[in-house]
Amino acid sequence: MHLCTTTASAAEVCRFVGTTDYAGHITVTTTAATMDGVTKIDVNTSFESTSMFWFGVHYLVEEVSTWRAGRLETVALNSRYLLGTNIVRQQWDYYQRGPEGL
Repeated sequence: MHLCTTTASAAEVCRFVGTTDYAGHITVTTTAATMDGVTKIDVNTSFESTSMFWFGVHYLVEEVSTWRAGRLETVALNSRYLLGTNIVRQQWDYYQRGPEGL
């Protein structure tokens, strides 16, 4: 007897942390999870530097994509940056596959 109709899922997380020129720090975290034949990949990148600007700069990028049967279905991209604690720019872009592609 099957008590659950949902297929099993799998997930993997990869993380990179490093330093850059100008006293910068970078972190990249990628999470991939598959459930019911759909794979979702979420990539988060964070970069900050204090010596390039007096207030420091903090740049964040997130990209979320969904895949089905090896085919890209959607991509969402959020990029933003802060000077000190003030958000200077934030923008979401969203793309969905249509008959002619993204």
